[in-house]
Amino acid sequence: MKNKYLPIESTGLRLFIATDKEQIIEGQKLRYEVFYKEMGAEPSPQMKKEERDFDRFDDHCEHLLVQDVNTKKIVGTYRMLRREHAASAGSFYSESEYNIDRLKEYDGEILELGRSCVHKDYRSKLVLQLLWSGIIAYVLDNDVKVLFGCASFHGAGIELHKESLSYLYHYHLAPENLRVRTQERYYNDMNIIAKEDLPSPKKIITNLPPLVKGYLGVGAYIADGSFVDVPFNSTDVGIIVETKNIPQKLFEKLYKLTGKK
Repeated sequence: MKNKYLPIESTGLRLFIATDKEQIIEGQKLRYEVFYKEMGAEPSPQMKKEERDFDRFDDHCEHLLVQDVNTKKIVGTYRMLRREHAASAGSFYSESEYNIDRLKEYDGEILELGRSCVHKDYRSKLVLQLLWSGIIAYVLDNDVKVLFGCASFHGAGIELHKESLSYLYHYHLAPENLRVRTQERYYNDMNIIAKEDLPSPKKIITNLPPLVKGYLGVGAYIADGSFVDVPFNSTDVGIIVETKNIPQKLFEKLYKLTGKK
């Protein structure tokens, strides 16, 4: 899909939306390297054979990619699924973990974000800024009102992350009209530690995964309930962002990178 603001090149990196199957496959290979080889997720036999992460949603998503201009290697990715493409897929990916009926009833375009990862040698602020510039470019081009998806803590089990989960519940729980909830059969209450018994928020925020911190930095709300994903060796939290809450400085960063307004 043509986008007014993309592609973008900055400091030896190129950000763009995949336009062919081979580019998508390169993104899937990066996902495999990060999720399975590095983070310890359990691949299916076919994934292990092909050394790429894939599912039935990939053919319906648009894939945001960051490429090293010199090596041509894909070093960062996000995949994006909006309402009309979810309809063709039969659902949003998140619906396997969360009840998102309130979002589906929202008056305006909604966009699911997922499968975010960056190669271990490129985990710099620049790559994350580029990926967010791409998301904001897509938001502007498609008049997206709400972003949503999941962010993960490494390690499957709520006890491993009880302080962080409790902090997110007490300080960032989504308002009622946007309050996505973990499917009942998977629901884990995040109100594990009372607010008054938590360490200082500053201490907890410091130890949050970068993706979770990044979402909070753009005004994210957190869904009700966590999801323990054993095959992915992670504990997931649902993320909801009203795009009107995204800081103006991120839009300005996009305009500066593209020279457009």
